[in-house]
Amino acid sequence: MEVTALCSRLSMTVLFLLCALDQKVGSARVVANRLQLFEYEALIVRCEGLRGERLSCRTTRKLESTGSSCFIKNAFPEDSGEYWCETGAVKSSNSVNITVTAGSVILESPVLPVAEGAAVTLRCRNKTTSSNITAHFYKDGLLIRSSSTGNISILSVSRSDEGLYKCRIPDGGESAESWLTVRETSPSSSSAPWIVVTVLLMVLLLAVGLLHFASDYWHRALLYLSTRTLGPRSAPDQAEANAADADKGTCAVVTQKRKKKDEDELLSRPLYCTVGPGDPQHLAEPSASTNPSTKENDLPVYSTIP
Repeated sequence: MEVTALCSRLSMTVLFLLCALDQKVGSARVVANRLQLFEYEALIVRCEGLRGERLSCRTTRKLESTGSSCFIKNAFPEDSGEYWCETGAVKSSNSVNITVTAGSVILESPVLPVAEGAAVTLRCRNKTTSSNITAHFYKDGLLIRSSSTGNISILSVSRSDEGLYKCRIPDGGESAESWLTVRETSPSSSSAPWIVVTVLLMVLLLAVGLLHFASDYWHRALLYLSTRTLGPRSAPDQAEANAADADKGTCAVVTQKRKKKDEDELLSRPLYCTVGPGDPQHLAEPSASTNPSTKENDLPVYSTIP
């Protein structure tokens, strides 16, 4: 019963921790279709994560949200700002800065954080033309690269690539700045719940094994102590044993002196035996060579010796 109760308690603890870890790891996040938009383009912001929770899209300006998403069919510069997700009245996600511009140049960059080591493409767009254009790209206000195709690629991003980016088209204008986030590819963040589960299951199995071993050990110890405390046999048991031994008798061959010439000699080969209650009293008689005369008074006499 104790082992079963302990297993139940540990199982409930494991489930509770799993639920807590799932809520922590699966936090909500806000996802937008783009970080920079031209005026009159559609803006879509969605809230993801936190299964079973009702999420609401919020922004710095007053905006009616439809459930877990914010949709603006024709965006205006006034729609620019910070967007995030809420659970009830509590902020439950990261926030993104979205810029709606009335100008002619925007920078297209990743909306979500980029994993360290991944490839990133930055594109400079002109509102009036879709053909290849020459663009200059800046990071934290410093020129880093120029491109005749209007885009650049970072094959393997690192934490040093994190920062504010913008682009400029000669004789075309300049885009707003957007923040590029680079996250570490640490396996511990995704595998932490399973590590905790594995450790807890190992503790559960170890506890069950130790309890089983201890229960078996104490059972053997109590059995041994009970046999040691019995002591010598009681008086009734000893009496029964003596009575059983008394049922067995001892017989002996007793010789008598002869009345003849060799009467001073004793018969040879005296015979002794032990006879039980149910055993036939069969004895070997003396041979003829030893006792040639077999008179009645020369026959052996049997008696029971108690």
